Amino acid sequence: MEKGKRDREISNPLFSFPPPPPPSLLLMDVAAVRLRSSFHGEVHVIIGPMFAGKTTALLRRIQSERDNGRSVVMVKSSKDSRYGLDCVVTHDGKKMPCFAVPNLSTFRAHIGHETYNKFDVIGIDEGQFFEDLYDFCCEAADIDKKTIIIAGLDGDYMRYYSSKSKHNLYNSSKLITFC
Repeated sequence: MEKGKRDREISNPLFSFPPPPPPSLLLMDVAAVRLRSSFHGEVHVIIGPMFAGKTTALLRRIQSERDNGRSVVMVKSSKDSRYGLDCVVTHDGKKMPCFAVPNLSTFRAHIGHETYNKFDVIGIDEGQFFEDLYDFCCEAADIDKKTIIIAGLDGDYMRYYSSKSKHNLYNSSKLITFC
């Protein structure tokens, strides 16, 4: 493929991510079309195997949203205590402050309804830890009009999803990959 054509494809507004992720990283967009509207929420899913750069891609996307003037917040599971509970940390040491919660249904109460309403974008790291991921994303995007960006594993070593709702979330999407 000629270089100019590839650049045009990557700069397409449907795929307006920072530099492409590693080849092993799969990106899925639940809406299949990015709707930049105050009337719609969005759900973006970054999935792939361990050490594929999912958290790095998530932090890059969240920082991009912040740089564009949107109010952002990061959430992770309180089960993930590898690097502490107050930050999302990549394997190469990049950090971003976050809230650690046992499940997403308690997130709004944890930070307060007024504070929750101030955020435009919610980043969720290690989405596979949340059994209520699908329900939270539906409510946050459809009712609260939030942009949700999730990073998580695409299954276990046998490609098994630990819950039906995560399977629905991941498989109701249009698959986009960069090779």
